Amino acid sequence: MHALMINSSARRHGNTDTALSVYADILRQAGWTVEGVQISALNIGMCRGCRLCFDRGEQACPHKDDLLELYAKVKSSDVLLLGSPIYVEDVNGIMKNWIDRMAFNCHRPQLFAQKAYIVCTSGSGASWHAADTLQRALQTWGAGIIGRSKFIAGAKTTPDEFARQYRQKIEADVRKILRAAPRKQPSFLQLLTFQIQKMYYQKAEYDGTYDQQFWQEQGWLSEGRAYYTEVPVSRLKTGAARWMGKGIMAVILR
Repeated sequence: MHALMINSSARRHGNTDTALSVYADILRQAGWTVEGVQISALNIGMCRGCRLCFDRGEQACPHKDDLLELYAKVKSSDVLLLGSPIYVEDVNGIMKNWIDRMAFNCHRPQLFAQKAYIVCTSGSGASWHAADTLQRALQTWGAGIIGRSKFIAGAKTTPDEFARQYRQKIEADVRKILRAAPRKQPSFLQLLTFQIQKMYYQKAEYDGTYDQQFWQEQGWLSEGRAYYTEVPVSRLKTGAARWMGKGIMAVILR
């Protein structure tokens, strides 16, 4: 199994980096391969809001930078660990820009083969808002959420101090990751997300769009399709996801 750790902190050897390093150490001890990426070291330009990734595909983005190379690594991983420091009750700007540049996945989800774990660090008792930001993005992109953790550590906390305080907690988190990673069955939330998105791209207003064409090519718009991949799913769960999805769509389009 392969884990990709994406760290949005610009601080090398800061608390976010330290937290992800402890996860990496324990995962490697379990026999996994682990790759770490610090987004601040990559060339990822600010999203211009031009919509070319929506209307013509992500390859059409005017930025010819490192995003798609990182995206390929994301799609080839089994588990993603996203780590962000909490700035003013949310993810930092580097992480938010990466989320914005990955927004084409909101229209054409391609992370349904990935599971994800969310890691946030704060110098004080921040809320879960930053983790919520990451979770909403990942779920919309199709990923399954294993869990999320928040760590409080000061600017002068050393890696050794951090490990002494939190290693036991991180070991418990990794046990969750090890149990969840091999499972291929989608969660009910993943089924629901798929049904809502499917209803969107069946609408006449999307006729002829790049997004609808993509969904058609994947076979996702066919009547009996329950999920992105052809995995056995109980009819009860599928029916419940469709029923709830219709209710949510009715509220959204009211």
